[in-house]
Amino acid sequence: MEHPIENIAKNPQDYKYCNQCKKINRQENEQCHSCGHQNFNRMDNEDGQNLLLDWGKKPDYLIEV
Repeated sequence: MEHPIENIAKNPQDYKYCNQCKKINRQENEQCHSCGHQNFNRMDNEDGQNLLLDWGKKPDYLIEV
């Protein structure tokens, strides 16, 4: 499922990073949608804001989570 960066940046508490491949996942994912790894770091508000900056402030860009 794809999510706009804007949604992820506004609700970073709903997402987490995979420690293996660094892909963004929904909080309810037990395994990474990309690599199957099961170890994650939670996202915080700073991560959400940095996400927008990292992608050149393109809030309509979609990320698979």
